[in-house]
Amino acid sequence: DQLGDDFVADQYRFDYSGFTVILAPHWVDRPCQPISVRNVLQYLVSALELAPSASCSFDIGGPKVVSYREVIQHMATALDLPRRPVLPIPPARMAALWIHLVTTVSYRSALPHADGLRIGAVYRDESARRLMAQRPLGVRESIDAALGTVAADAVETSWTDADLISGDPDWDGGTAFVHREKTEVIASAEELFRSVCRIGGRHGCYAADSLWRLRGLMDRVIGGPGLDRGRRSPDQIRHGDALDFWRVLAVEKDRRLKLVAEMKLPGEAVLELVLTECSDGTTEVRQCARFKPRGLLGLLYWYAVLPLHNLVFVGMLKGIAYASEADIQRGPESLPKRKPSGS
Repeated sequence: DQLGDDFVADQYRFDYSGFTVILAPHWVDRPCQPISVRNVLQYLVSALELAPSASCSFDIGGPKVVSYREVIQHMATALDLPRRPVLPIPPARMAALWIHLVTTVSYRSALPHADGLRIGAVYRDESARRLMAQRPLGVRESIDAALGTVAADAVETSWTDADLISGDPDWDGGTAFVHREKTEVIASAEELFRSVCRIGGRHGCYAADSLWRLRGLMDRVIGGPGLDRGRRSPDQIRHGDALDFWRVLAVEKDRRLKLVAEMKLPGEAVLELVLTECSDGTTEVRQCARFKPRGLLGLLYWYAVLPLHNLVFVGMLKGIAYASEADIQRGPESLPKRKPSGS
């Protein structure tokens, strides 16, 4: 159990104030020895400097044995939240489902962690500490250090980065339903791109946020990531980052952002924004949403949400311009839509 920036950043985004009870597996009082991810990295680096004769496996852990319940209470104290009673329940699956519903962690990720609580994680071999001396951080120190990294917007990686990064779908740019919009804005591509890179997380999607939140809630209920997954950084963006229920497929500074949907869908969806600077000092912003339906349900889904596209996508383009404090010279206006074939 490594208490690192990714874990704490995830908990930091979630507001537990509306919940009075935490559901946990009945073995929540088992002993464990949490270790900060900083100490884990130090051990890995130090291991490279060991002599070949010292090659063996090592057990590592934090300086103090605590229960999983105590770790939860330490987190509540660090976040200045009232302490909540922890209600042990026998099945790990129920605990994993609860974690999925009230945090950003998916059921698939939560289940092995909840199930793993039944095995005490206490190390008994002091070889690592003897051969690779360092000062291990305690539970509260680890949490405070991670929260400081979050507050400074210096989180280098998030737990969501561990998911597989999708490549371009085979159909991308080929046969699919397509919705296109464009607008011309009196601003540079650099100014607009800063706003484009803030899509998702606390900034929202610049338009129809209530609809996005409803879609995110529906996604959570059926097992998807929903909107609570947030993003690694509120302003910075890079390939592979998670943006709510989107994943960054491609990013080109001041030019292009391409996202693939990871929400539960009866099909596959891609959203792309392309910026082109014009000679008259304006920037053209082109937006393209592609969806390849999967069977009849996919077709029904596309036509069910089609009436909302203008509200959502046109609003997003306007929101990007307004967030950049720029005036719109023309548009948004719909571009010709390619007819689906082979779907």
